[in-house]
Amino acid sequence: MIDDLRCRLILNSRGQLTTEVEVKLGESWFRSAAPSGASTGSLEAPELDAQEAMDALMEAKQELLKMNEDEMDVYLQDNIQKFGRAAVALSFALFKSKPIEIDQFPYPLGNILGGGKHGGGTDIQEFLISPKTVSYTHLRAHET
Repeated sequence: MIDDLRCRLILNSRGQLTTEVEVKLGESWFRSAAPSGASTGSLEAPELDAQEAMDALMEAKQELLKMNEDEMDVYLQDNIQKFGRAAVALSFALFKSKPIEIDQFPYPLGNILGGGKHGGGTDIQEFLISPKTVSYTHLRAHET
C-alpha cells in the first residue's frame, strides 16, 4: 500500500495545465505527469479539466490509501471517467514504484511518420519503430 499521495497542476509541453501525481512508498516518492495530447481516441482517458481531475483524485485520497497497488489500478480503470488524466498519472507513478526485471522493461518507440486526421495521407495515425531486442537466454544459448 502507498503511504501518501500528492497531486498538483503543472504545465505540459504546450503550456496547458495537466496533472502531476506523486506516491510515497516507504521513504521514496515516485512522480509522474499525465500526458495530454492534441486529440484523444475513444479508448484513451477522457480529457477532463485538469483542476477537476486533480480535485476528484484528492477527494478519493483516503479511500485510495486503503488499497494495495493492484486494487488501486482496478479502481482507477473502473473510474476513469471520474479521474481522467489524474488516473493516468497515478497509474504511471505506481508503475515507476515497482522493480522491473530487465526482460520486462519497456522498449522505446520512435514515431517515423504521422498520418490519420493530422495529415500524411494515410488512415493510420502513427508509424512507430522499436529497436530489435535479444533476450539474455537467447544470448546464453549461443555462447558455446
